[in-house]
Amino acid sequence: MFHFLESPPQEPGAELTRDSRSPDVAAGRGVSAFHLAQSFGCELVGVDLTEENLRMANEEASIRGVSDRVSVHVADAEKLPFEADISTRSWLWPFG
Repeated sequence: MFHFLESPPQEPGAELTRDSRSPDVAAGRGVSAFHLAQSFGCELVGVDLTEENLRMANEEASIRGVSDRVSVHVADAEKLPFEADISTRSWLWPFG
């Protein structure tokens, strides 16, 4: 199930908690994943097709101190490289 949001959830912990594990599809450089991990303490598993963006995301995760909660992988969104029970929640922010 996808939740379309105009902005991040307003009540920390209302939807995402430290026990949550959620995908970040088309993770890019990890900006959304960093925000969610820092705001809610949850775990994010990002996938993207661009190796350079993911290399930068891994470096930034270390700098921000969230590398224990944010991981990114080169993968196709239609063939996710993790267990199906990861989460039923995916957060989408509109851009543009």
